[in-house]
Amino acid sequence: MVYLAGAGGQEAVDLCIGPVHFTPVTEYFSVAEHDSCGGWERFSDLQTGDHVTISGLGSYTVSDRGTVPKGGTTNDVLAVLGRFPAVALQTCIPGTNRMLVIGLSA
Repeated sequence: MVYLAGAGGQEAVDLCIGPVHFTPVTEYFSVAEHDSCGGWERFSDLQTGDHVTISGLGSYTVSDRGTVPKGGTTNDVLAVLGRFPAVALQTCIPGTNRMLVIGLSA
């Protein structure tokens, strides 16, 4: 279960309160958490086919995994996943300049 701790932009993520609905992304529902705040531990083991429930949103299946540059755009996500997911989980990959993006489908 992924419990959303709040919503907002980078400032909300920087509070390190847990997974945040990252509202600047409008093409899909984005959930972001810094790797150093628990995001890597929470998201890195999710594999294609795993089931994920997001509080207040519903249940999903991991359909895609990929990496984009830190600060990547929705176009980077589209290029890596081949489509916009229903929901994307994202966290930085420790010690790199990349972010892990996990696509979820309903």
